[in-house]
Amino acid sequence: MVLATHVSAQEAQGVAGKSPAVEEQKTTKPDASRADGSGAGFPVTIAETPEQASNAEKRAKDADNHDAKDLDAQIRAADAAERSAAIAERQEVPALAQIIIGAASTFIAVIALIVSLLTAIVSTRTTRAQLRAYVCNMGAITPAGFDAPGGFSVVVEAKNMGPTPATKLTQWTLVALREYPLRRPLEPYTLTDFPTEAVLGPTAITMSIPTFGRSLEEWEKTGIKRCELAIYVYGEIDYVDAFNKRRATKFCMRSIGEQGYKLGVFKAHDTGNSYT
Repeated sequence: MVLATHVSAQEAQGVAGKSPAVEEQKTTKPDASRADGSGAGFPVTIAETPEQASNAEKRAKDADNHDAKDLDAQIRAADAAERSAAIAERQEVPALAQIIIGAASTFIAVIALIVSLLTAIVSTRTTRAQLRAYVCNMGAITPAGFDAPGGFSVVVEAKNMGPTPATKLTQWTLVALREYPLRRPLEPYTLTDFPTEAVLGPTAITMSIPTFGRSLEEWEKTGIKRCELAIYVYGEIDYVDAFNKRRATKFCMRSIGEQGYKLGVFKAHDTGNSYT
């Protein structure tokens, strides 16, 4: 509008030769208006070349392909994870079974070891029990009877029943007339001079002969026959077996009643008999 007004003014004044200025204004005014943005705006359409359009379409296809491949990779990864979880779940029971079987095998192995050790111990003890010496009391008898004048003697026999010798063997034996049943223990052996140590081989017999140093009174004989008194023979045999272990055999026998007194024989008392 400014341009038209300006041209009209020039034509009214009749100024000639000014058309170049007008032409210059025509060419410069719109550019200045677009430069400072004060004039009216016009819509601008940017047209792409075919090459640019083809490149854009190719980039879009590449992006779609990349997204598709990424989605496919994610799906494959999810499938692989699901398969791994399923395999792990299937392997959980066999793994638990293997743990249980392993624990049971270990327990059985420990039990077997313990049984082997116990078997070895029992076998060793059995072997020693079979091979050790056993010195046992074989009984006692009064050869001359209890009516012998001046007292009587009792012969006590002991025999090694084992297959190996008994070494360092010592023994003591006492005879006593006491009440029956006993109301207090028999007197212990008090002498300190033990007999010389001896060796008793397999099946060998050792004898001890204690003596009752006086004749029995009539009331004592009657008491024995009535089972109110008894003649006791007791003692101990100590020895060392083939495995260097100290052993002991303790014995206590009595003679009582009509038959015992008449025959001069003894039988084992209720207490006082043991061996190690």
